[in-house]
Amino acid sequence: MSNYPSGIIFTEDNPGKWEGKATGHLPSVTVDGGKVTVKTDHVMTKAHFIVRHTIVSADGVMVGDKTFSPDDADAVSEFELPSDTSGKLYVTSFCNQHDLWLVEVEL
Repeated sequence: MSNYPSGIIFTEDNPGKWEGKATGHLPSVTVDGGKVTVKTDHVMTKAHFIVRHTIVSADGVMVGDKTFSPDDADAVSEFELPSDTSGKLYVTSFCNQHDLWLVEVEL
C-alpha cells in the first residue's frame, strides 16, 4: 500500500493515533462484475457514525460517493463501475470521530 500522510489518512497498516480502531472503520469492499459494494461495520448513532463512503479510480476520477445520516441502519453503499474502469480503486470511509480510512482495491 502507498504511503499516505500520517494524521490525515488512516489505513490498516497505518492507524496512527487510532491504533486498534481499524476493524470498525476500514471499508470492506466487494466487487461483482461492474458492481462495487462498500460496507463499514460501524455503529450508527447521533454521537458516532460513518459520514461518507467514496470511490476514486487510480487516475483520480470520482467513481461514486454516498453520504450517510446517523439515522441510517448501516453504512453500506453500492456503485456501478463505468465499463472502462480498470486497475486500482481507492475506497474511503469517513467517521465523524475517527477521521478518514482508506483501502486500495485492485480490479
